[in-house]
Amino acid sequence: MECQDVGGYPCLYDPKNRFYSNKHARADALNKIKEDMNISQLTVEDIKTKINNIRTQISHELKKTRGCSKSGLGTDEKYEPIWWFDLAQFLIPFVKPRTGKDTLGNSMDNKKSTTVLADDTNGNTEYTSDLTTDYSSEDPTPSASTQTSKISLGIKRKRVGNETDSVGAYSKTIETLKVLNNNMLKIATSENENKEKEFAQYIAKELSEIDDSEILLTAKYEISKIILLKVSG
Repeated sequence: MECQDVGGYPCLYDPKNRFYSNKHARADALNKIKEDMNISQLTVEDIKTKINNIRTQISHELKKTRGCSKSGLGTDEKYEPIWWFDLAQFLIPFVKPRTGKDTLGNSMDNKKSTTVLADDTNGNTEYTSDLTTDYSSEDPTPSASTQTSKISLGIKRKRVGNETDSVGAYSKTIETLKVLNNNMLKIATSENENKEKEFAQYIAKELSEIDDSEILLTAKYEISKIILLKVSG
């Protein structure tokens, strides 16, 4: 699964998104990603796990990148993040790297993350995401110091007391985001990848800095409309 598959569905990662606490919106987004990927044995649970793995890896990459910047390493020694890091820029505002002790006492394997998407008994939605990852040093010497990055995303719980959002408006929004996502994916993988990739990164960065969910949805709609007009023309 590519980062772009998630980018078109802010309800899966942006706490300020109007549909972030809507279990129906998240379920619909996950199912649409599953359909777009068209892998027979892929499940929604697999997609949830993969999204958390991406967020965990981004936290690790941010920690490594910022650590190298603070250490004053030269250009030749500058840390190079994973290849898809630039494509995941839209997630950075929602992932804050930090170190800390796993207060739950869970024993976790290298690069393993867990997530819980649950509903309470009253039908209201609770979203719990607790990612804790250990990254061991590549030095096999027992006496060498081990680099450990424990990333914990705090528990966010939001209850929806009145889900009266228009189903029709929501469906149109999801379809628009899907079209935008598909077109951005095509741009990122075209022959002119370098120039288009830089532009896509710029757009993703600008969109990620918009705090108002209504303005964000409007911006994505306008971008999608321009792209569709270009394709149909």
